Amino acid sequence: MQKRRILRLHWTIIGIFTTMMVTVFGFAFWDCRLSLAPMKRENLRTLNALREFAQHQPKLREIFENAGLL
Repeated sequence: MQKRRILRLHWTIIGIFTTMMVTVFGFAFWDCRLSLAPMKRENLRTLNALREFAQHQPKLREIFENAGLL
């Protein structure tokens, strides 16, 4: 009888811990996607502005071409 109670407590603790870990990782994944979306848009705007500027600057154009950004 005592062993069953200890075993049940053990599995309860494992279940609680697993639930907490899944919740934390799920929230981190959701938050990462949510918070990175505006930064991606801002980076694209900056990159497009630099590409436009590179059309008039030979050295910057060469750097962009070597990096595969043009």
